[in-house]
Amino acid sequence: MSDKALRIIKVLIMNKNTPITVKMLAVMLDMSERSVNTYLKEVSEYCSKNQIPFVSKRGLGVYLAAADCENRLLADLLSQGIPHYSGVERMHYVIQVLLDGWSNYTVSMLVDELYTSRQTITADLDAAEQWLERYGLRLTKKSKTGLSLEGEEWNRRQAITALNREKKLVCKSGNHNCDCRLGKERYSKLSSIYGKKTTEQVCRALEIFEQRLNNTLVDYCYVMLVEYLCVQRQRMDKGFLVKGSEVQASSDSLDPMPALRLLIESLEFVFRTVYPKMEREYVYILLSGAEFQKDMQILWGPAQYTSKERVEEICHKIIGHLSDVTDLEFAKEQRLLTGVESFLSKCTIRTHYGIAIENLFLEEVKRNYGAIFNTCFGLGSYVREIIGTLPSEHEIAYLTLLVGGALIRMEKRVNAVFVGTGNLLIAEMTARKLEKLISGLRVIAVLSADQKKEISALGSDLMITTIRDYESEYPTVYVTPIIDERDILKLQKACNDVFTGKLGGPEPVSLHDYIKPEFILLDVEAASKDKLIELGCRLLQEHGCVTDEYYQEILHRETISSTEIGNGVAIPHGIENTVLVPSICMMRLNKKIDWGSAPVDIIFMLALNFNDIGTTRRFFKLFYEKAGHPATVEALRKARNSSEVITILQS
Repeated sequence: MSDKALRIIKVLIMNKNTPITVKMLAVMLDMSERSVNTYLKEVSEYCSKNQIPFVSKRGLGVYLAAADCENRLLADLLSQGIPHYSGVERMHYVIQVLLDGWSNYTVSMLVDELYTSRQTITADLDAAEQWLERYGLRLTKKSKTGLSLEGEEWNRRQAITALNREKKLVCKSGNHNCDCRLGKERYSKLSSIYGKKTTEQVCRALEIFEQRLNNTLVDYCYVMLVEYLCVQRQRMDKGFLVKGSEVQASSDSLDPMPALRLLIESLEFVFRTVYPKMEREYVYILLSGAEFQKDMQILWGPAQYTSKERVEEICHKIIGHLSDVTDLEFAKEQRLLTGVESFLSKCTIRTHYGIAIENLFLEEVKRNYGAIFNTCFGLGSYVREIIGTLPSEHEIAYLTLLVGGALIRMEKRVNAVFVGTGNLLIAEMTARKLEKLISGLRVIAVLSADQKKEISALGSDLMITTIRDYESEYPTVYVTPIIDERDILKLQKACNDVFTGKLGGPEPVSLHDYIKPEFILLDVEAASKDKLIELGCRLLQEHGCVTDEYYQEILHRETISSTEIGNGVAIPHGIENTVLVPSICMMRLNKKIDWGSAPVDIIFMLALNFNDIGTTRRFFKLFYEKAGHPATVEALRKARNSSEVITILQS
């Protein structure tokens, strides 16, 4: 609650059940009557959300018809002092005011409200304006009418959902009777934002819907529906409805659609109200982007975005590319094919309509499956070919998990040749013993030392031998004939190294074709992230490595998600093919700058063709195992010249 609204409600609490006029409140609080009326809207909304009886009677005044004005919530309000707002909190507050539709808000009111200067509020408004532009909303400033927001209701709901996700709220602990998919912390946050009653009603409607449908929403889609349906209910209660021109799809052709009908009936039953036609269409699109635990065998949504042929086409392109990059036969993984098809049929709907899902494990996925995550991000261009927009990094993270799960399931991941001495029967028995002891190991041949020439035709990943100092072009592990614990540990490590190499793990690479001394800039002073990107792009363009569209591609990629990868390192890159000569520009800063998700001081600007499998493979093997390693990064910070930088990266 804003400070001015808090001051008003404190007066109402102290006044108990006695009405007080707007004029009297203005005198008591040294505010204009216009301001009091503005903040009374906030007080009314707060009371409605928290089930505090707020009464306003013409000619009489306003009051709280509370039987006990000493209850815990009101007592907490009385104890609150003057708040302190950080820059982010101020921007969030400004955006919230604009999204709520308070068209008579002025810069002066915000200055008083947030206890700051007019210059600071002007800067906050500029930041808020840039944030709102992401959702197709435009801030207008007029001297007489104040601040207002122009844009469609559809876009406002997207922005409200995104803003509420960004907010950092201290949620009260306690016993909550909420669905486990929502979690107590998120339930508490949603209850704080949308009101406990609304949140519980939406959850109840979804519970009824799932029972009647005899199916269950997957976790992240359940959470997504709770959030968007809460926003819808909040906006409907304020009289803001979606217009027909904003809805680009119609459910009429699918009528009667059992799932949609059941959800609408459940919502209308719980809220005791009839949903207007356009709000039904809004629910239809939300439901179109939801996934269920049981296959519904329904491709909801406009056919041009979810036709089976188009989804299969994208799926096979992605699977094929991943197979080429990793040298693994993903096409034979039927569960992966089915899972990716099911996911993409909904991902395309969500991406097209701007329905955002959240992946709570996003950072963990990026850290543990960095190579696959970035490969999948690049492959998002296949989705963009159809709908014109790239999927969010949260969407990509779920696709990455599908691929990661397939990697775990794939049997006999490392092919090995066993070379023994003497009796090959004993060697055969030893080899089979190793297969049982080492998960994912497959011994494809047992040979003697004099059969070395036959090895190259077998397609082996690893050589295992009981012969000391045995020389081979393949990674080789010496084991004792008895196979003790140390042998098992050595083999496990070797298998992990081989498998990691297939996923983009460490292997000897040469940087001479990509990073040249003139592309290494040390101790750079950067005024901003954009200026730094411009510097690197200009350098690469001057050397004929990229087209003039490369700069805008990098900026566009950064708007989707930060390319910071940890340890103070960022890897800005484009997605489209704006690269003429694959190159890497490295910049080391004299001090860290904010890169969106964390401060960085080491930047690798990657001018790479992500549709080139060889380049993609080399990129991931280099940057996620070398440039992303803490020891390597620390050494780069201490490097005295470009030659040392190249030496460090190749060591």
